[in-house]
Amino acid sequence: MHHVSRICLIILLLLGMVSMVAAQSRLAVYPMTDPQKLLPPIRVLAGYLGERSGEIITPIITRDYNEMVLRLEDRTVDIAWLNPVNYLKLKERLPDLQYIATYMEFNQDAGEIIPYYHSYIITLKESTITAISQAQDQRMAFTDPGSTSGYAYPAMMLRKLGIEPETYFRNVFFLKRHDRVIEALVAGSIDLGAVSDGTYHSAVQTHGDIFRVLLKSDPIPLDAIVSPAHIPPERVAMYREALAAMALDHPFNTTMEEMLGWPAAGFSVLDDSLYDGFREALQ
Repeated sequence: MHHVSRICLIILLLLGMVSMVAAQSRLAVYPMTDPQKLLPPIRVLAGYLGERSGEIITPIITRDYNEMVLRLEDRTVDIAWLNPVNYLKLKERLPDLQYIATYMEFNQDAGEIIPYYHSYIITLKESTITAISQAQDQRMAFTDPGSTSGYAYPAMMLRKLGIEPETYFRNVFFLKRHDRVIEALVAGSIDLGAVSDGTYHSAVQTHGDIFRVLLKSDPIPLDAIVSPAHIPPERVAMYREALAAMALDHPFNTTMEEMLGWPAAGFSVLDDSLYDGFREALQ
């Protein structure tokens, strides 16, 4: 009997040790800009969520949007940061995708914290292009075909004006990242480019008031934080509560500002309906 009791005690101790091991989770973010600059604030975010949830959360910057899709489908991420285009595409493809929260920024155009931003098509002030109607046969750069403000919205704006980007411009480039569009424009490698308003304002701080805005989009919902269907609802609720509780002066926001020049303002738990207008626009 004593032998059996000792075995039972050992089993209970082992089970206790297993329960004390923190759960391992992965936070994946799409490469919205230079991964070397993006990783520091995402590490801060992963650390914050880990502290609040008791989990060990590993940050991952995916190579592109396709890798993000694959990771969500094969369950190799637990939390994902998606731009609106990919959120809506994935929501159709994976209806059980769980909305957690929406990333927020202090919008310089509006002068307040809002869950929206804008897409700009810009050129240099020194350029002879003062309107999009003068940009025919010029060199145009987008970011990525899966980008919201770097392709989907600017392409939609152009098509509403009867402009088909692939035939209207002499060259169309996809430079993958917003900062690369700015670099190419400043270097004279392109004549105009599509970027987010945050990238535009950051570029003005870096290079001065040298840009001309040719087109500005309607408000675009900011990025969504989601979990795939296999994550239990109680864990999703835990992430949601943690993100909603983030203080405005949290290091995540300040690091986003320092590394990317983006006026991050934490997260807000809104609703999937925030993206309804964008759904209609895409259709």
